[in-house]
Amino acid sequence: MNFSMLLSTDFWLNFYEQHRTYIIGCCCAIALAVGGGIYLRMSRAQQHELAQAALAEMLQEASRAQQNTELWSEVEVAARTGHYQYKSTSFAPYFLSLQADALAQQGKIDEAVVVMSSMLDELPKKSPLYHVYAIKKARMMLDSAQESMRAQGLELLAGLAQNTANAQQDEALYYLGMHYMSQGNKSEAKNSFQKLMDTFGAKQSDYRSPWLSMAQIALQQELA
Repeated sequence: MNFSMLLSTDFWLNFYEQHRTYIIGCCCAIALAVGGGIYLRMSRAQQHELAQAALAEMLQEASRAQQNTELWSEVEVAARTGHYQYKSTSFAPYFLSLQADALAQQGKIDEAVVVMSSMLDELPKKSPLYHVYAIKKARMMLDSAQESMRAQGLELLAGLAQNTANAQQDEALYYLGMHYMSQGNKSEAKNSFQKLMDTFGAKQSDYRSPWLSMAQIALQQELA
């Protein structure tokens, strides 16, 4: 076969007739693959938008529940359902956090802790909010009726307060001090608040810990 034959219209018509089924099949497969990829991207984007809207609506419902505590059970169910519906999106962990809040507001502390553990398992450890929610879990554990869980919560919170890699170390120190103060342990409370002041009071002028002033007030008024 020479080059001139390849340029011939008759050649390509004959080739098509001989391999029509194969050619059509390949074209259909390519079209389906490309179309499927576009649909998948559109579907993911749509799911992301729907999850964001659903979470925003649930947060509004949680705000209403602050005024009407009977609504917390509805928030719990809605958040659990939202997590199931949008578990493939990056918003999934935040539905669990809201569910944990609703459980805690109903006095179901131990259940809330379990949900918060699942939330932290799903939330990437590199997330800037990871330690915020770890502190939240520790504080929930401290409210448990079980002594063993309270002990674990204190251990978790103390670890977060000592962790210099924790971007919310100042918050952890503050709540650790508040916990000790609520237990009447003034010595440990002072140590926590003082460490917060020593560590974050010496930071650069463009950084001001929001927990610093509250620790100072506690030291001056409550622990003087």
